[in-house]
Amino acid sequence: MEIGGFDFYANNQTAFSFVLSEMTMMFTVNYTKNDELIRSIMESEEMNEDEGEPFEFEKNEDDKSKLIYHLIEKTLGESFHNIDLEAKCFRYSFKQETVAEEKNTQLVEVKNEQTNQNKKPWWKFW
Repeated sequence: MEIGGFDFYANNQTAFSFVLSEMTMMFTVNYTKNDELIRSIMESEEMNEDEGEPFEFEKNEDDKSKLIYHLIEKTLGESFHNIDLEAKCFRYSFKQETVAEEKNTQLVEVKNEQTNQNKKPWWKFW
């Protein structure tokens, strides 16, 4: 869960991460595009942080957790509820590289496992 709270930067890519924890009462959303932070929200009992210009759909939502569904749709180009349960899913990891004293985040494929190879749908985590 902790990794979902970080913002990820990748050249020519859109990255979206979030944390929604009812146990710790924490909500975090990070949305980046083309190596630039577009929107970041963090709400918890201890702090509230808000960075970037609010999206248009934020004005219509009272519950910030609903933003996750909007950003999934914005990132994937389809509604969360329309995702085929048998769709292929890929897992990626980021690593830091230092090149000429400049840090670049590079997207590195760790596992390119399709869920049908595991014989379980992508939405089953156990």
